Amino acid sequence: MALEKRGLKPTARVERDSKLGQAVRGLVRFGEDSLSGLRYADVLVIEEGGLGGGPRRVETFSFKSRNLSGLKYDELKAQLVTDAKEALTKYGETLRIRRDSLQRILPEGSEVPIQRVRLVYEGGELKPENANDLRSAVNETRKEVPGVEVLFR
Repeated sequence: MALEKRGLKPTARVERDSKLGQAVRGLVRFGEDSLSGLRYADVLVIEEGGLGGGPRRVETFSFKSRNLSGLKYDELKAQLVTDAKEALTKYGETLRIRRDSLQRILPEGSEVPIQRVRLVYEGGELKPENANDLRSAVNETRKEVPGVEVLFR
């Protein structure tokens, strides 16, 4: 079943990511199409143009809305590490781009290396209450799962 038939809008344009500081073109996808086995990053960001004519930087974002507020340090760290490993496995290393319009702008073709995976959690009431535990768990996750940046909104 196509994403459109489920009432999901499969693509949206991302004009700018202030952290990258460059104009970017992005493709927003939702979830996983279990019938075809395809997985879609929540957000795929492709640089508008590579630096010095080099390859364009490609990054993925995975958004989590998970209640972490009641977790103790060990539980929190375990959850962050688990989520980071899953994000790296699903959306990191190398992705195969299937959309023709995006393949044309990527000199690497359909197989592109992912420079960074960002795992973004909801903040507010879902965020852990102990700021020191959170900071320590995020730092430990970065050490255990290099290549994944853990952020909270």
